[in-house]
Amino acid sequence: MKGIKRTSHFLKQYFVFSKSERNGIYVLLLLIALALFLPKVYRLINPPQPTDFSITTLAADQPNNSVFISDSTYQIVEQQQSNLFFFNPNTIDSANLVSLGFTSKSARSIVNYRNKGGKFKQPEDLYRIFNVDSHFISTLLPYVQLDKQEEYQSQFKSNQFINKEIKAFVPVELNTADSLQFVSLYGIGPKMASKIIDYRNRLGGFFRVEQLTEIWGIDEFLLEELNGKIYVDVSKVKYLPINSITYDELKLNPYLRFKIASAIVNYRKHHGAFKRIEDLKQVILLPDSTYQKLLPYLKLD
Repeated sequence: MKGIKRTSHFLKQYFVFSKSERNGIYVLLLLIALALFLPKVYRLINPPQPTDFSITTLAADQPNNSVFISDSTYQIVEQQQSNLFFFNPNTIDSANLVSLGFTSKSARSIVNYRNKGGKFKQPEDLYRIFNVDSHFISTLLPYVQLDKQEEYQSQFKSNQFINKEIKAFVPVELNTADSLQFVSLYGIGPKMASKIIDYRNRLGGFFRVEQLTEIWGIDEFLLEELNGKIYVDVSKVKYLPINSITYDELKLNPYLRFKIASAIVNYRKHHGAFKRIEDLKQVILLPDSTYQKLLPYLKLD
């Protein structure tokens, strides 16, 4: 009985409203109901009018005036043939790229690629731009004008230079290369070389060349330019001894945040040394995605 009385007293204390409070609640409920149903009533009174054309019919009616660009979703870029003009992809600015029919994102990508040292050696190199439809590029090829020096740089020069000694290119090994070797690569400047070396030191080395894209400023476009010019020697990689590595050493790894590094060390203190590499999964703060990245670097003491 006492329990029932206490419950009744509690309900009366917190859930009994005065007349003015009840009126306020009724008004609030009415406003909520109106907000929910008025849009539906409006659509019943004024239904949306269907458009009289579709993307398919638009493309069929104007085959020469539009091209499709794949930029995560398809979009139509108005491309009047009369607006096309001769251009050099190595010097044209982003505004003129947009006027040719490129999206703003694609134009920025081209300019950024050139700023990193990239160069279009032949008109067909435009096909290598990501997220741009090949049909659109084919309409631009007749208007591409490269400098003669750029157009014929891959050909032999005059006969007096044919017998000139040509130094053989030596691929760069990512785990031992110095700044000078990195700068000698196509599209790599001094700042980027410094960033690669710093990232390599904190990581312990590279297992795959694709890990370069984890560095800000290196994308798949540049990595494709470096194809065949770089390689990794996995024997040069420095491993992470998970039973003896300190917190200060562990927190420098680019795959780990400070909290995760601390959690690994604390787990080791409370549970003892790791007996298997897989035991690292028992650290709650360590995501599986991070564990998979670390896995090639891990070893028991």
